[in-house]
Amino acid sequence: DAGGLVVDLPGLLLGDGSRFVRFVQALSNAVHARGNRLIAGVPVPVRGIRGRLQLADVDWRRLAEAADGVLLQTHVPPPGAGAPPSPHDVRQWVRALCARVPRWKVVLGVSLGAWEGAPGSPLNELTYQQAVALAFGRGRRPVWDDRLQLHVGAYRTAGEQPEERDLWLFSAPAVAHYLQLVETYDLQGAFFWRIGGEDGRVWREVPHRVRVYRHAETDGGI
Repeated sequence: DAGGLVVDLPGLLLGDGSRFVRFVQALSNAVHARGNRLIAGVPVPVRGIRGRLQLADVDWRRLAEAADGVLLQTHVPPPGAGAPPSPHDVRQWVRALCARVPRWKVVLGVSLGAWEGAPGSPLNELTYQQAVALAFGRGRRPVWDDRLQLHVGAYRTAGEQPEERDLWLFSAPAVAHYLQLVETYDLQGAFFWRIGGEDGRVWREVPHRVRVYRHAETDGGI
């Protein structure tokens, strides 16, 4: 018994909102009957008109009533993004979600790994330790980026036609920045993805007052 369930479904689109809320309501009844909690994840908005319509049909009041927490999925790369969001973007997303559901129900997703990509290609997820090994073994040592509040590096792929790919690492200082947002906006807590292979210094940055939900995987995914 892990104490609850996190519904962490990516890629919700216009037209999915009402079905998603009904799914969360039905699942909530089953989870609560066992005395457990349910956290429902919602994606960050993509840019443009698609982003404005993405969650237009979500009944936020009913979602907030059914779920014990609403997870902002900032722990995974946004669909189609070529680089991590800026701190300004993350703050805007947090404020927008707090305008839709009570802030004490908002859980902020925090990556403990790294993202890598090249211009024109989607981002991929790595563990923090994998990214460090690539940067020091075949690339450029990560340095702190004040604009992104992340460690940034690069590496070259192996093969006859090597390609340089960028690395963005969610190091302990980067995680501390996300936890500061939890405290600043008085959110319910933080959701860490994934535990294992992270910067070990992270656990010195986690204040005891920030609630952390551990993500448990099964062979079938979540």
